[in-house]
Amino acid sequence: MPTNSQADPGELIVLCDGEDAIRFVNLNFSHFFGGSPLDWFARQFAPAGASVVAGGGVETFRTSARSAAGESVIDWRLEMLATGEKLYSGRVVLTDDSPNQVEDGAHHRLQFIATISHEMRTPLNGILGMSALLLDGDLSPNQRTYVEAVRDSGASLLALTNDILDFSKLDAGKLQLEAAPFDPYALVQSAAELLSPRAAEKTIEIATFVDPGTPRRLIGDEARIRQILLNLAGNAVKFTQTGGVAIEMHAEETIAGMKLVCAVRDTGVGIARAALATVFERYMQADHDAGRRAQGTGLGLAISRRLAEAMGGEIVVKSKEGKGTVFSFSVFAGPATERPAPPRIDAPPIVVATGSSILARILRLQLQSFGVSQSRFVEDIREAAFALRENPGALFLCDFNLTQAGSEEALAAATRALVLLSATERSSIESLRRQGFDGYLMKPLRQATLMREVARGQSLVPAAPQIGGAKNDPQTFSRALRILLAEDNQINAVLATTLMRRAGHKVDVAINGEEAVKAASGGHYDLIFMDMHMPIVDGLEASRRIRELGGAAGKAPIIALTANAMSSDRQKCLAAGMNDFLPKPFEPSDLQLMLAKWVAGEALDAAS
Repeated sequence: MPTNSQADPGELIVLCDGEDAIRFVNLNFSHFFGGSPLDWFARQFAPAGASVVAGGGVETFRTSARSAAGESVIDWRLEMLATGEKLYSGRVVLTDDSPNQVEDGAHHRLQFIATISHEMRTPLNGILGMSALLLDGDLSPNQRTYVEAVRDSGASLLALTNDILDFSKLDAGKLQLEAAPFDPYALVQSAAELLSPRAAEKTIEIATFVDPGTPRRLIGDEARIRQILLNLAGNAVKFTQTGGVAIEMHAEETIAGMKLVCAVRDTGVGIARAALATVFERYMQADHDAGRRAQGTGLGLAISRRLAEAMGGEIVVKSKEGKGTVFSFSVFAGPATERPAPPRIDAPPIVVATGSSILARILRLQLQSFGVSQSRFVEDIREAAFALRENPGALFLCDFNLTQAGSEEALAAATRALVLLSATERSSIESLRRQGFDGYLMKPLRQATLMREVARGQSLVPAAPQIGGAKNDPQTFSRALRILLAEDNQINAVLATTLMRRAGHKVDVAINGEEAVKAASGGHYDLIFMDMHMPIVDGLEASRRIRELGGAAGKAPIIALTANAMSSDRQKCLAAGMNDFLPKPFEPSDLQLMLAKWVAGEALDAAS
């Protein structure tokens, strides 16, 4: 047995194939038993007490083993993965198993994973950022396919990194939930717009509805709620080949407080009844078919369930194989504003032509929530013409795929006609105007935009902001900004300066904190982007020195750029005098939104 003075070696990880040959051991294991991780590759490993476990099963057992420190007792956990591999995780049983030792072990594991996460995020920022720049240029079809593959692979690796870090935080009890105001309407819409390019590529719909009785402002952890929503909706898009995905949200007042409830429904492949019981288990997937397109760690749903539970809610699933799935989750969030009264508008009769059950469902919910009393939904352009003649003065909403043939009669009968477009169909706008349509609405439809267009007069609809494919477009600013970028990584510096200069701003680059302080002392920068980890003087110390400069130089807003993903890192940045936080890797749109935020007067006022 280990003595009281023996240190806890941490978690011992071993991955074996189906024949008990080692494929991987972690550093804790090799340090404890001797040698390097490569020395253990292909060696047989089958601790006494381990038995054959069915796929997805878990077994725990205790064994004795001789290590470099002598005889030890180890508690093992054996998990059979869906691939047929065996995952062992072991902990040495210490004679003085004090809470401090357990806490220290959890802290060290989490710190190790956070460090690895940081090291992975830095090159990922370059991979994803440079891929975005390439995709924004002129590429041949083959080149675009290759770059999209690089981008998608990088995004998958980033998602995996985030999942591992989140699960480690949850296991260590270190997950910190924030309580800050957020807009549930904007949250749902932003999630849909983020996923809409992927949905458009598959020619499926993605549509949203937030019940108008939901408060405009709630208090909670917006980032974690978005994480759950993106995980569920992202999976829905992955596993749906025809039809679409609907995101619906409402708020319920309960004895315990305000409960936010969100349902993600799809028309995808569905989940077999036998798999429903295990779909939330970590490392498990509902379908182990290697030919299925969406593969991963199986951590996403497990993390989402634990996040929902941490916020006082739950996740449930209903599915019928081949018919689609509905994932519903709830969280508790304090109301920052009172529940609004449902809006009511004076609206003409409305005829909607669409062959999508998802789009029809969401439009019906939206129109009902506005108090629209006369609406007719049809699936054929000729039926639309008949309905429009029966309803003089009607507004005609027509899905793009029904506009190509025989729409003249329907357009002649409509008082006003709007076409519903996805981002990939924007090139048809002019021909649709010539065809007789008065304007267009971009999908996924924004509820406020739809309500405004239903209530407005006969004027044309202005060009709506482009979604999906427009996320890399430069933001329009009232003036060019003077920006200081402190970044020692050349690839990340090239990426950021390219995006900023493309938006019309002037950028100076400092390669360490000392240079950043010297450059900032002139006091002529509107914004400073500061990497946390730089040579000579790091970003935290540089920010403190800039604040000590006083005057205009000391008041410039400083935005932290860091690959660190811990909430404690954000607190360090704020304590050092920084004003905001942009985690790496970031999308071009993330940078543009940050620039737009700090150009706004209210943000600059908050900084002063």
